[in-house]
Amino acid sequence: MLELTAPAATTRVPTMRVALVHDWLTGMRGGERVLSELCRLFPDATVFTLLHEPGSVAPLIESRSIRTSFLDAVPGIARHYRWWLPLYPLAATLLDLRGFDLVVSSSHSVAKGARKPPGSLHVCYCHTPMRYVWDASTDYFHYGDPLRVRRAILALATGPLRAWDRACASGVDHFIANSRNVKERITRHYGRSADVVYPPIDTDFFTPGRNGAGGFYLVVSALVPPKRLDLAIDAFNRLGRPLVVAGCGPDLESLRRRAAPHIRFAGRVSDDALRELYRGCRALVVAGREDFGMTAVEAQACGRPVVAYAAGGALESISDGETGILFANPSASDLAEAILRCERTRFDGARLRASAERFSTQRFRAEFREALERAARRGACSPPLVRPEKRAGRDAPRHRSLVGLPGLAKRALDIGLSVAGLAAFGLPIALLAVLIRLGSPGPAFFFQRRVGLGGREFRIIKLRTMLAGAEPGGVPTWAVADDPRCTPLGGFLRRYGLDELPQLWNVLKGEMSLVGPRPERPEFIEKFEASLPGYRSRLAARAGITGLAQVRGFRGDTSLEARLRADLEYIAGWSLGKDLAILLGTPLALARIIHEGSSRARAEGRDHGHPQGREPET
Repeated sequence: MLELTAPAATTRVPTMRVALVHDWLTGMRGGERVLSELCRLFPDATVFTLLHEPGSVAPLIESRSIRTSFLDAVPGIARHYRWWLPLYPLAATLLDLRGFDLVVSSSHSVAKGARKPPGSLHVCYCHTPMRYVWDASTDYFHYGDPLRVRRAILALATGPLRAWDRACASGVDHFIANSRNVKERITRHYGRSADVVYPPIDTDFFTPGRNGAGGFYLVVSALVPPKRLDLAIDAFNRLGRPLVVAGCGPDLESLRRRAAPHIRFAGRVSDDALRELYRGCRALVVAGREDFGMTAVEAQACGRPVVAYAAGGALESISDGETGILFANPSASDLAEAILRCERTRFDGARLRASAERFSTQRFRAEFREALERAARRGACSPPLVRPEKRAGRDAPRHRSLVGLPGLAKRALDIGLSVAGLAAFGLPIALLAVLIRLGSPGPAFFFQRRVGLGGREFRIIKLRTMLAGAEPGGVPTWAVADDPRCTPLGGFLRRYGLDELPQLWNVLKGEMSLVGPRPERPEFIEKFEASLPGYRSRLAARAGITGLAQVRGFRGDTSLEARLRADLEYIAGWSLGKDLAILLGTPLALARIIHEGSSRARAEGRDHGHPQGREPET
C-alpha cells in the first residue's frame, strides 16, 4: 500500500513518483487554479496534459516538467482544440505514465482516462463528468452554432464518448468531487462514490479593498456558450448598467457585436487586476450553471455579493439574500430582475468574507491529503454503488464494438466512410432517384421500419426497386429471386447493390454501422425468434449495411440458420480488423453472386432481373 502520511509540520506529501494529469493547459481558469495547488502539494510531480500553450498558465505550473500528447504537435491546436474532441480519448489513453506510483488526474473531460501503471494508485479530482456528453450537453448550443455543425458532430460522438467515459471511470481507484453537485452526478453517471473536497480559494490574496463598491457589475468567465454570457449581455443591454467582462474565448467577437457601448470587454487580466475588479464592482454576475463556481467565492472574499443562476454549485456557495441573489430561470428578464433585487438588498461585508473563508487553500490541502490517505487505505477501486443510468437503452447492450477505444474507432470509421460515401455518391443517388420517378409511379426513396441495436426500431432508407403498393393490404411479404414486383430499373439496382447506398445516412445518424448483422423488419423478428433460438442475440451490435453473412453469400432468400450462425460468429469474435476485412470482401462477394446469377441465367436460357439471394425490400 502507498504511504501517504505526511509529517504534521508540513502539508507536503512525501517521497513517491507522482503524475498530475490535467486535460489541457490553454489558460488560467478554475481547473488550473486547482492544478496550481496540486503542484504545491506535490512539488516534484510531473504534469501530463493533452496540449500546452506555453505562457498561458501560472508560472508555478509552467515551471514544472510538462509532458504532452501527440495532439500538441498539431499546428495552431491551442486556438482550435475543441474541434479535436473525437481524438481526446485516444490522446489521454496514450499518455505514458510508466514508473509513477501515484496518478492524480484533474479532470473535467478526459484526463481521468489516462492509464495508470500496474501497482499504482489513481485518484481523480473530478471537476465534472464530461459535461457535453451527459446532462449539460444542451448548455453548449444556446448560440453561436447557426448551421448546427457542432451540434451534429457532438450528437454523432455522444454514444461512443459516453461509453468511453464510463469505462474510464471504472479504472479510477478513488474519486474526489469538487462539490456535492458533482458528487451526485458521479454517482448517477458512473455508479461510483466520491469524497467532496471543495476547490481552493486564495483568501489570503483575494481580500476586501479600502474603497467602496464602484458603479459597474462584473463577469469573470471564459467566453463560451455554457457560461451564458448572452443572457448577461441581453440583461445589461436592457438595464443600461455598466458591465465589465473579464475573460477571453472563441465567442468574443459575437458577444461584442451583441453588446451595447456601456458593456466593456477587458480580455484576459492578471490576478492583481482581477482582484481590483472584484473589489470595485457592485456585484459579480454568474449567468450560467456552474459545477462549483470559484469566481463566486473569490468575489465574496473581496467583500462583493454574487448574482447567480440558482443551479449547480452556486447553491453550495451562495446564500440567497445574504451573500448574493439567486434567480431561478435562465432568462435575460429574470437576470435583470435579480440585478434590481441586488440593488435593493444590503449585504454585510463580514458575512461575505466569512462565507468565502470556508473554501480556503489551507482547508483544501488538509482535506485533499485526508482523501488521499483514505484512498490509499482502500487500495483498488471498490465496486460501483449503483448501476449507472441507462436512458431508454441508449448505450445497451454493452458489446465490445460499442465501448472504449475499439468502439470509438469503429464509430469514427463509420462516420468517416459514410461522410465520404455520401459526398462521392450524392449526385449519382440523386440521378438514380430521378430515373426511378420517371420509370414508375411512386416515390424515389423507400422507407421501412427495421429493428436495430438493442431492439430499437428505426426507419431504413433505400432507393425504391419495386412497384408502389407491392404489399397489398400492408401484409409483410418476403422478397424472392425474380420477384415480379421488382421494376426493370429496380432489378439493375438490386443486382449491383446500388439501392443500399442511401443507408449511408442511417450509418451517419448512428442507427446502423457499415458492418454488422443486417436489420430485419419487426414482424419477421417475432417470427424468427419463435423458430430460431438466440435470434435476438443479433441485436447486441449495431445493424450493418454488410456483414459476415453477406460476404459468405447468405443473403435474402437463403438459409436463416446459416445467416444466424454467421451473425453470431461475427458478434462473438468482433474486431476492427474483421470489420475492415468484411468491407474489403463485400465487393468481391457481390461480384461472385452476380457472376453465379448470370451463369445460372444463361444455363436456364433467360436473364434474371436480380440475383438469387438478395435481401428482401419488403
